[in-house]
Amino acid sequence: MFFNAALFAAPNKVLAAVSGGVDSVVLLDLLCDLKKSLGFTLAVAHLNHQIRQSAAERDADFVENLAAKYDLPFHLSVKNVPALAKQSGLSLEDAGRKARYEFFFQEAQLHQYDTLALAHHADDQAETILFRLLRGAAAKGLSGITPERREQGVRLVRPLLQAAKQEILAYAAAHALTFQEDETNADTAYTRNKLRLEILPQLKEINPNYQEGLRRTAEILRADDEYLDTEARRLYAEIVVGENPARIKLDAVALQGCHRALARRVVRLAIEKLCGALNDISLSYIENFLDNGLTTISLDENGKLLVSK
Repeated sequence: MFFNAALFAAPNKVLAAVSGGVDSVVLLDLLCDLKKSLGFTLAVAHLNHQIRQSAAERDADFVENLAAKYDLPFHLSVKNVPALAKQSGLSLEDAGRKARYEFFFQEAQLHQYDTLALAHHADDQAETILFRLLRGAAAKGLSGITPERREQGVRLVRPLLQAAKQEILAYAAAHALTFQEDETNADTAYTRNKLRLEILPQLKEINPNYQEGLRRTAEILRADDEYLDTEARRLYAEIVVGENPARIKLDAVALQGCHRALARRVVRLAIEKLCGALNDISLSYIENFLDNGLTTISLDENGKLLVSK
């Protein structure tokens, strides 16, 4: 089974995100084994999302006992994810993901962990690429899950990203590892579960190596995306004619003279500089900006994004 040990070094302070499922349990076991040879600091983080009540409590207790078994520090948070989903209008999946990462970053910053280890694997990668493809995504989205990236001053690493689910299950069996089953993983009402349980098995019948094909595609698109981003940042420096924390003005003539692919990225970069993120910005929003010859992006006193000529 592929485990990218090169992502870790002796000086690292690693926080492992452990749900109690087989993927994260195998990740933790491998990290503990690697820790013996490299000597890095390791701790465990778990979010009780309160989605399944007693089952969520069972998972939290299981992970706490697992951390104690490995003699590792344990960090726990309890969040009412169903309530958060209702308040924010997010799906249960998206609200859960948001709550998890907020907790992980909070703990990493509070306790000075420089590395967050996550248990995403090759099946997750394939599922993510297809999910984004069906929703409509640019190269960045279709490049899939990255093995390593930095966010909020923390390095996120996924050492199992090239390991197949069956390999992870085989490792757990061979090492007699116990883990918790998440009942919601079998519920095809969730889009990702439907992809995992119904669509991906059919793809495997068509092409047993479909994961490798998607992985190669993701790598190609990631490299293309990095190059275009570099070019867009170079162009942005030439096209921007005024910039402050609340307003950015671009040169309309220069922007219209760019290739559309780069022009889109320049506008996205300007929005990201003002807002810090692009979560709610659609392609149609960017296209409207370019089609109407707009040049100025600003924030009002309430933080609302405004565009004008």
